[in-house]
Amino acid sequence: MEFRHVQEGRRVGLCQGRRMHADWTWSGLNQVCHPSGIRNFCKITLNSQTCLSALLRMSRSYLLLFRFAVLNIAAISIVVYGWMTGWITRIVEQDVTGISTVIAGLFVCGWLICAYKVCRCSNELNAMTESLSRISGRGRWYSELLRRTSADSRTAIADCLRSRLYSRISVVRLIANNLIILGLIGTVIGFIISLGGVDAQRVADVASVAPMVSTLIQGMSVALYTTLVGAVLHVWLMMCYQILATGTVNLVNAIIENAEAGSCIEEQGGV
Repeated sequence: MEFRHVQEGRRVGLCQGRRMHADWTWSGLNQVCHPSGIRNFCKITLNSQTCLSALLRMSRSYLLLFRFAVLNIAAISIVVYGWMTGWITRIVEQDVTGISTVIAGLFVCGWLICAYKVCRCSNELNAMTESLSRISGRGRWYSELLRRTSADSRTAIADCLRSRLYSRISVVRLIANNLIILGLIGTVIGFIISLGGVDAQRVADVASVAPMVSTLIQGMSVALYTTLVGAVLHVWLMMCYQILATGTVNLVNAIIENAEAGSCIEEQGGV
């Protein structure tokens, strides 16, 4: 008897729990299916979609700057690690000619130019995606020139636009190539220093061997360290240049596409 009462109590409690869950689910459906609930749900969905599209647009707008920042943060981290381990101090001390310092200074100038041009290219790309009224410089020049010329001359105008934009960034590549040349010049100067301290007539003199070996080591240090500095900074600046060149290609394509679309709309409107 007691066992039967326990089972009946469990059945009653289970039925009550299912009834409460059904009531709660029905009330939730009523709230969602109610016109005000549908409006609120639609508002939340539209707001989430708007925020998501804004985030995606922002990420695409600043993608060029993000790539440039990630690359340089990684490179600066390597430089800081080299300074903490004493490599940079050793290079500065061993390079008596100062060529490594000249290479580093030229690299800083090229990097600043590249950073400025990356920011400028990113702003122009953002303006192309936002509104035509904010386009300045090459984009407006190409759009106005496209309206005044025939369809046969559009290819020549596009080539002219490409040459103008690519010439704007060529100075960065020129500086990067000069870093390698300066490193090779330092190598030659280091070998000259090494061989200049060797005197064949005083090789038999024990007292003269130590100064010749010291000069030889010093010249080899200059040759190797200048080559290392020139090569590393050349790679760094060329990677920055590659990001800038990619942004310039995207800018050229965006200018041509927007101008062509605008001219097609004007032609359809005129017809």
